[in-house]
Amino acid sequence: MPPWQSAEVLAAELGRGWRRRLREFQEEPVAAASIGQVHRGRLRRGAHVAIKVQYPGIARSIGSDIENLLTLLSLSPGLPKGLFAAQSLRALRRSWSSSAITGGRRRRRGGSGFS
Repeated sequence: MPPWQSAEVLAAELGRGWRRRLREFQEEPVAAASIGQVHRGRLRRGAHVAIKVQYPGIARSIGSDIENLLTLLSLSPGLPKGLFAAQSLRALRRSWSSSAITGGRRRRRGGSGFS
């Protein structure tokens, strides 16, 4: 993701003044994964930190993937009803939705992890 987009994501999650909370922020990511990327940073008090930035829309995309898997499982002939995989996917969907929602609320209430 380009620097302007990661800055937008961080501002949406942590507030417009997120950069003032850091002594340093490395624009170039040091690592990337399927759901986001990682930047180096340093807090005002000097501690080095890894700042994980989730790609925009990834939570919605993963939720959609889980729904598609559940649909495929329900349409697959020969699979027993109540298959453990289906139950696990439903639990994952509940957990993912809950953590995405509460994580965002926690950050917006000032629990950003910066100190």
